[in-house]
Amino acid sequence: MKYSILTTLLLITCSVYNLTAQKISSEKYKKYYIHEDFNKSSDNFKLVTSTDNYFVIDKGDYLLSRNNNKSEYAIIADNSRVSDFVLQTVIRIGPSDNNNASLGVILKAQNDGKGAVIFGINKKGEYRIKQLIDNKYKIISKGQNNDGWVNSKLINKIDEHNLIEIRSENNTYDVYINSKYLTTFSTPDLDDGSCGLLISPETKARVSYFYINIKGKNSVNTDYTNNQNSNNNQQINKEIQTLKAKNTDLANISVDQEKEIIRLNQENKNIAKLQQINIKHKNDLKNKDKEITDLNKDITKLKKENKNIDNINRQKTEQAKTIKNQESKIQDLNQRINLKKNEITELNKKNVDLSSISIEQEEKIKQIQILLKDIRSAEKKSSENNKNLKQKLSKLEKQNELVKTEKRSLKNEVDKLSNQLKTLKEIQAKHDKTTNDLESQITDLNTRMQEVSNYLNSANEKNTALEARNNELKELFILKDFELNGIKPSEVAEKNSNNMQEPKFLKGNTTIYSVQFGVFMQQQESNRISNIDNVWFDTTEQGSYIYYSGEFNMPEDATSHMKNLISKGYTDAFVVTLTK
Repeated sequence: MKYSILTTLLLITCSVYNLTAQKISSEKYKKYYIHEDFNKSSDNFKLVTSTDNYFVIDKGDYLLSRNNNKSEYAIIADNSRVSDFVLQTVIRIGPSDNNNASLGVILKAQNDGKGAVIFGINKKGEYRIKQLIDNKYKIISKGQNNDGWVNSKLINKIDEHNLIEIRSENNTYDVYINSKYLTTFSTPDLDDGSCGLLISPETKARVSYFYINIKGKNSVNTDYTNNQNSNNNQQINKEIQTLKAKNTDLANISVDQEKEIIRLNQENKNIAKLQQINIKHKNDLKNKDKEITDLNKDITKLKKENKNIDNINRQKTEQAKTIKNQESKIQDLNQRINLKKNEITELNKKNVDLSSISIEQEEKIKQIQILLKDIRSAEKKSSENNKNLKQKLSKLEKQNELVKTEKRSLKNEVDKLSNQLKTLKEIQAKHDKTTNDLESQITDLNTRMQEVSNYLNSANEKNTALEARNNELKELFILKDFELNGIKPSEVAEKNSNNMQEPKFLKGNTTIYSVQFGVFMQQQESNRISNIDNVWFDTTEQGSYIYYSGEFNMPEDATSHMKNLISKGYTDAFVVTLTK
């Protein structure tokens, strides 16, 4: 059964809001922008019957059934592009095999499909706010550990109605659930856009109504309390009767004026004929002075009456404006009548579902049924009056030709601007070609620089190898000097064994950075390298000793240490990458 709109609005009136959290007032948003009750074929929401989707009007609800179990589906309402607004809707998520079934309200959707805000609730009593940015969702709500879903006691669960109200002003949104304040969020990059619904895969739901109000006031203020319903209906009936009488008088006046205009036009034709006769027979007028005098009097009289045509036309224009105003009032009255009809329909549905009805309720139902009959009668009469007014106002459509002429002029201007834009694009293409040529040259220079850098690296490696070879030769010369002087290198080694550094074996997969400052054939005495901190070495397969200083996790630290060693005289020091 459709959720009672009257009950919902009474809850809105009677509930006590959290005034400390509320930021946006709905008092300024009284003008209807979309007022969809789904009591007949929808003007804003499409009806779809396919394998994946079944969206129809059913028992005064918008019934949604998403049969596809892989993807969600967006339904954008026609003519729903807004900036600041108040949106109200009542939704109910039905039972389904999808444990995560949800239904969301789309806000400010962009025409290119790359931007929107979605406030959704699921059948577990949770809500989520997310923003679509370039085909990707960004979660705004705080429940990051649960895919953005936040539990709330305000939200009714499966197969229960939820009244959602979202107030948007200056890109800030206040959200209310079942007339209670829920949360506030903002999206500064979406100034306006279209609204609609987003249904998750394998989900069934019903939407009782979908209202969007913007700033302004309707000509009729609606009060939904039971005591004021009767007074409003009486006032509506009085206004309908008054408008009916005025419209009848206007119709009679218009008919009389049209007859008068026809008569005056005929008399003008007669005047023209008389003038032609007068010219044709002017030679005979000398003998008919009396007849000419009478004719001149008649002509003067007809000319005076002809002047009244302009006054009548002005009166007709004013009457057309009056008719238009009356039509607007009738439309407002029709809206009020529709609202009352919806209220009565909802009350009837609610009363049918009640298991027992008290005597007082039966009396109220009878009164409502009588009121409904009167309203339907008034609606029929208003429709007839509306039809007559539209027929009379159809003449104003000629003004559209002037608008079309202006449009053609604007199109010519647009063509001129298009030509200018084409010229600018050609200039831009030339600039782009020049830029591409420069980028190509830069690429070639970078390639050459890379080649030079590779050559330098190769040269450095050769220099390093030569330095190592020189160090080996130096060691050989030292050994030769020992032999010439009768000194055994082994004794020197034993003497200095206590001053030698222990080797480190580089194994493992941890990357470190160190500074290599020498390659020797023998272990070096500690006093020779005492001015260097954290000295260690590694051996090669050829039996030489590679000396390092320091172990660093960052190359920047190793570079700083290398500069320090160079300043101490170790000009061949350089940074190496090792695994430990």
